[in-house]
Amino acid sequence: MRKAGCIGISYGVESGSQEILNSMNKGITVEQAKKALKWTRKANIPINLDLLLGYIGENKKTLNETELFIKSVLPEILEITILELIEGTEFYNLAIKKNWIRKDLNWKIILMESKDQFINYKPFKINLWKLRRKFSKMLYYSPKWWLSFMKTLIRNPFLIVPILDFVLKNRSFNLNRKYLTM
Repeated sequence: MRKAGCIGISYGVESGSQEILNSMNKGITVEQAKKALKWTRKANIPINLDLLLGYIGENKKTLNETELFIKSVLPEILEITILELIEGTEFYNLAIKKNWIRKDLNWKIILMESKDQFINYKPFKINLWKLRRKFSKMLYYSPKWWLSFMKTLIRNPFLIVPILDFVLKNRSFNLNRKYLTM
């Protein structure tokens, strides 16, 4: 893939916890994800890791497993979203059935805009927004990540211009945005 011009692969792993992956019916294991990411790294292809926080069953233990997963795979780019309510999805229907959302909820207002949509839903008693910032800072402020990132740039020098363009346009990491990119 690299020889054919692949400049990166985005993996929607969603969680570093097997418990959460099972809850999502994802059909993969954490170990399979780690192997795929390891093979991608070995091929010198940059990794974009997509994660989702707040899924059914999320708790401090599963969030800690996700944190350890991030540390172990060191993706070049980390995108973290917080679970959203979207009308018609399995989660939306479950939220109504379990009385996790207010009766007067306007489903079009996503969780990022209104943090108090959920009632009686345990993952949202954890400050997921704070954890999202923590995970991003943990990765992007890590000397180990910078070393890995510099190796990626050395092996893929054509990525220097787009990255410099991004940095100059954004001047710094904006850790409060919905999607965290670099």
